[in-house]
Amino acid sequence: MKDEIQKIIVVENLTKKFGEVTAISDVNFWVEAGKITTIVGPSGSGKSVLVKHLLGLLRPTSGSVFYRGIDIFRLDDSQIYEIRKNFSLLLQDGALFDSMTVEENVAFPLTLRKFPKNTIRERVMFYLENVGLKNFARRYPSQLSGGQRRRVALARALVTEPEVIILDEPTTGLDPITTENIEALIINVKKQKPETSFIIITHDPFSAFKMADNIAVLFFGKLILFGPREIVKDLMEKEKLVFDIFKRANISIIEEFRVS
Repeated sequence: MKDEIQKIIVVENLTKKFGEVTAISDVNFWVEAGKITTIVGPSGSGKSVLVKHLLGLLRPTSGSVFYRGIDIFRLDDSQIYEIRKNFSLLLQDGALFDSMTVEENVAFPLTLRKFPKNTIRERVMFYLENVGLKNFARRYPSQLSGGQRRRVALARALVTEPEVIILDEPTTGLDPITTENIEALIINVKKQKPETSFIIITHDPFSAFKMADNIAVLFFGKLILFGPREIVKDLMEKEKLVFDIFKRANISIIEEFRVS
């Protein structure tokens, strides 16, 4: 008998409107516990709006987001804040503090939570070693390359040891070699953290195919494909949708291939 899928996040019929503009419409998918789920789509497809709902930063026009079976939008703001502590977010540009060293940047979320100094130091050095930057602890962000700054940001996302890590465009703006290195690093870190669920936001379908266990494809606010990587990849390649979607071509054919 096939093991039942463990769903840490479930999104049901999620719709968000800003006035007359519908940012996302009737989105349904889930995040499998301990797996990498990639949300892929071109700019303006609704990826950022969706992520803000997963974090409880936006409330939907209709629909629900369940975290471990709890509908977060039935909670008050203080309760949502407590749930948010189980998440870490790596922003597209890394969002490092220029005035802080690498070590201080990675330590920042633990310092905010008033962890003991010994615990902070131990965790920071552990995760800097994980991302290959233990010897860079005393440097400042201005002394790092773009790829190194992303590694520091990843270490900071890991240091709180969250249940869910959201990576927002982790390879955007990087050269091809650095992009491949960051993708390999994410895969390697995931192997070391098998209990952690990763959500990767990207506009690059080829990057998604490399890293994801499951892929959700957004286009103009609608979820047009969702399922295991190989199924989604086969469908997109079969119908040449990788290029059609991201060149904003006619996509009416996709609906019949939606994976539930």
